[in-house]
Amino acid sequence: MSLSFVGRVDFKGRITIPLPIRDLLGIYEGATVMIYADLDERSIKIKPVQPMGVLTKISRECGERSCIGELIARLEKLEGFKDLVEIRCTRNLKGYKCYAIALISQQYIEKLKSGEGYTIEILK
Repeated sequence: MSLSFVGRVDFKGRITIPLPIRDLLGIYEGATVMIYADLDERSIKIKPVQPMGVLTKISRECGERSCIGELIARLEKLEGFKDLVEIRCTRNLKGYKCYAIALISQQYIEKLKSGEGYTIEILK
């Protein structure tokens, strides 16, 4: 089944998802959604993120962009690692700042600690 509605973008770039669609997809106020943009198709897809874990941001400043591989390896070794949502590396004056946003099982969140050059932040 598929539904379509015509909406309007407001001055802040927001689009209201119509209530019938929110109800059918279980999207409620404060829910987390994933937004995919297909630049070739010039389309946007919005999917609810299932509450299978806690969104966690793990970041690190490093000298080379290749440290993104180390970040991925560290994530995969974490107890409770469920899924990688986003990963990014940006250049700054000191080198690079790389971060990953991942879903981590709720039961393992308390065990996560910043250290070894990594900063851990629980996203709400």
